[in-house]
Amino acid sequence: MAKRIQKHIRGYLDRIVFRKKKYKRWYEFVYIPAIIKIQSIVRQKIAERDFRELMRQHKYARIIQRIWQTYLLRGEAAKVLLLLLLSLFSSLSSSILL
Repeated sequence: MAKRIQKHIRGYLDRIVFRKKKYKRWYEFVYIPAIIKIQSIVRQKIAERDFRELMRQHKYARIIQRIWQTYLLRGEAAKVLLLLLLSLFSSLSSSILL
């Protein structure tokens, strides 16, 4: 009778050890790689979102810079035109006086 009880207890303990080893194998080879994969996908999506935001900012920065440069150039062009007209009128007025 004692041998039978020992046999059942050993079988029960072996099943517990086997379940623990099976769980450890599953945890190491299935669960952890799945978590790593999920984390990498989430990091990729976050990086894509940040990159799109950065590109949007870059696009609008270029637009603002172009508008500002055009504004400055128009201002410079107006100054040059004004100086040209003044020099033209001064030369005309001096030729008319002569």
